Parts: sequence; structure tokens; C-alpha cells
Amino acid sequence: MNIKNVVTSDEFQQGGYFPLEYYVEFIQYLKNNKKIEIITYDDMAWAESANGKTVYETEKYNWEKKLESGERDPKKIYVLLQHDVDSRPERSMRLIQEEIAVGVRSNVMIFARRHNRKELKNNWVLQYTDYNLDSELLKRAEKEFGFVIGYHCNAYEQALYNLNNAQQRMIDDVKVLRKEYDIKFWSAHGGVAGPENINNNKMIPPDVINASTIWVHNGSSPFFDGNYSDGGLNNKKRDPRNRNISDFVTTWKPGKRYRILTHPQYFSSPPQYNEWLATADWYKEIFSIYDKTGSGGWKTPKGKHDFYEKIKFSQTSIFYRCLNYIRKKIL
Repeated sequence: MNIKNVVTSDEFQQGGYFPLEYYVEFIQYLKNNKKIEIITYDDMAWAESANGKTVYETEKYNWEKKLESGERDPKKIYVLLQHDVDSRPERSMRLIQEEIAVGVRSNVMIFARRHNRKELKNNWVLQYTDYNLDSELLKRAEKEFGFVIGYHCNAYEQALYNLNNAQQRMIDDVKVLRKEYDIKFWSAHGGVAGPENINNNKMIPPDVINASTIWVHNGSSPFFDGNYSDGGLNNKKRDPRNRNISDFVTTWKPGKRYRILTHPQYFSSPPQYNEWLATADWYKEIFSIYDKTGSGGWKTPKGKHDFYEKIKFSQTSIFYRCLNYIRKKIL
């Protein structure tokens, strides 16, 4: 495998398959619903593992004790939002700004360095790319608004699937990120599988990482009563009918804990229409609020009002209709 240690411009210009406004509407609902409490990984009941239990089993036990004692309200629904910043980081920054404006916290997983997935997969070349994070925004989100900034581990890929090299890269990555952020949690990036299907989720962290961080997603994870992820969105083996956040919300029950993982690269305004996702009726319904132009794609919302006003006054989106159903039937 060749390595090209060069910085190139990120040429991925497409892929914003969902309206950013759709996500904003969702977090507005979370904020306004008094029976829902937004949590971060910092809010979970972490403790040293004991009595032969893993750190995750210990956390689950402690959390359930808090519910039983009333320290945590058993009538509330607990929701954790996680964002993996894989590409188009400017879209993640915009989404974080919207969350701050609404008053919702999330967990943001970032690389120390980003490489071109396509080059690695097709040409077996490791090519570093631009990865322009707004560090001031992220630090402000963390320190002022309670966001969690975590490490998104792509060390196995960058080490060309050599474990010793990957472990050292992981140490170096966390050290670099800790110059800016309080890194206590990490998730494994999906990435490109190497020999014998090795990927970042097969990482064996070095002891120094295990001692100071907790692996929270894709390989090892705390307990949740349900998980949603938009990962691998274009994978034809995954039915787009199962990718509707609204449907996932209808499964929520009081006293339970849920995680929603999104990749903000998929949210833009205006969005890009996706034919594969449009095989699902819920996706087509989301776009009914937009004027269709040309052979594909939607540009601007219909009517005189902007999207936010349309939500406020007409409440016509499939997501909002679903939530009205939830209020009556579940909450």
C-alpha cells in the first residue's frame, strides 16, 4: 500500500440528502417535549468496573439504580444525540449552531486527521484531506453549552492495518485533540476494511487510552433501549424504509434510554434528492414541501413562508404529523 502524505481539497460536493430544516424540526420537538431529557455521555452513570462486571454493565446497573431511587425520573424518556463528523465538516458546524440556538446538546465525534476514503478503497492509497473544523465553535459548545467532543478513531486505516502502528497513532491523535478539547470518549469510524476484514471497530486500544477514555460506539457501547443510525445510507442492502427518525421516535417509552447517531454530512439546505432513499414513501413526503426543479432535486420551500414558518403555522411535514400521533398515543 502506498502512502501519500499530502493535503488535498475535499472534492465531495454532494450527499446532503436530508433538509437541514428536517433535523431542526426534530430537535425543536425534543426541546419542547417536557417528557424528554437530552443526555450526553458525560451524564451517564459511569464508575470503575467491579465484581467482574464490565464498565458498561456497571454503568447500566448504576443508571437503573438512579431510576429506582428517583434520582433519575422514571417517567422521562432519555435521548442521546451523537454526530460522527466524517466529511463536509462545515455541515456539522452548521448543525451544531442550530443545536445551540435551540438549546439541545449533542456528542460530536471528530478525527484528528481525515483521509480520502475513496482513494484508500479504490487505489490503496492513504491521502490526507482538508478537515476544516471550527475549533472555536466546538470549544464554546463544550465549555458553555455542555456538548461532548469525542475522538472518532480512524487509526487502523491510517496505520495500514498494523496494530502496533495504529495504537501509537491513536495515542498521538488523542494527545493532539486534547490540546483543544476534553476527550473522554471515543467511537470507531466505519472506514474501509483492510486485510481479513480488519477495520477501526476491531481496534485494540493501548492501555493508556483505556485508562483515560471510554469506547462508546461501533465496537463497544453502553446500554441503550434502542438505537438509530443513518450510517451507510447508500448501502443497497439496507432498506431505506427503516431510516425514518420519526418511526424510531414512535418506539420510545418512559424510563428508557435511546441513542440517535447521525452524520451531519447528510443534512443540507437545500438538500439533494436521492433516488434510492426515495423508494421509501416517508422520504418522498419530506420533500413534498419543496418545489421540484429539473430532472431531480428540490430548491426552495413552497409557499410564501420559509421552512420554519411553514412548520410553525401549518405543521405539514411527515415528521411533525408523526409526533402529533405520538403525543396522543404514547406520551
